[in-house]
Amino acid sequence: MAMSPNMASKPQRDNVPAGTYAIRIGETQEIWRLRESDDPFSDSLEWEPVGSRAIDSVPKSSYEGGRWESDEDGDIWFYVEEINPEKEVEARQVQLEDTAPYSVELITPDGEHRRITGGMQADVFEEVIEVLITEFDLAKKLELPFVPGYKNAVITEEPRHPNGEEMERARALAGGEFYMSTSPTKEQKRDYLNTFADLTGSSIRFSNGWND
Repeated sequence: MAMSPNMASKPQRDNVPAGTYAIRIGETQEIWRLRESDDPFSDSLEWEPVGSRAIDSVPKSSYEGGRWESDEDGDIWFYVEEINPEKEVEARQVQLEDTAPYSVELITPDGEHRRITGGMQADVFEEVIEVLITEFDLAKKLELPFVPGYKNAVITEEPRHPNGEEMERARALAGGEFYMSTSPTKEQKRDYLNTFADLTGSSIRFSNGWND
């Protein structure tokens, strides 16, 4: 596993047993492990970087007894005591993404099933809309700006609402051609994603945190 020069943000939990793994999820999967200090006069534990992989090259593994947490910096961490690589896993194979706080299955018009997961609602919301816009022409099927209520836009061509106010927590889509708001509630995000999927001939299934 190649080491990343950017592994500077350490896990913040210190109340877990020695040997615990901490996995930070982003564009790369960064793995740390809590170990005993090399100082012979200290009985403290310290986090040591193990390595990182591009998120799309992470092998299927089994993660036993893990839990997700968001730290003070907004980083999403998965703390787990045991990781079993694919070669050691038989019928109990589980992708780390299967335990993510928010997960959807996008079923495209041609019947392809795509799993999209993330540690935050906004990340999944953005990724699904990005796919629907760039691959299934969602923007052409909407009247932009898309304003489901009386005031605020959810998708627009500039990071502002129709009344000129700046769109808070806006994210760029399709390389900055469009913008979306991450402000809607969880229930609203679900409704909008269902609407967007229907417009493109797709369907969507929600799991994990979406159903809490």
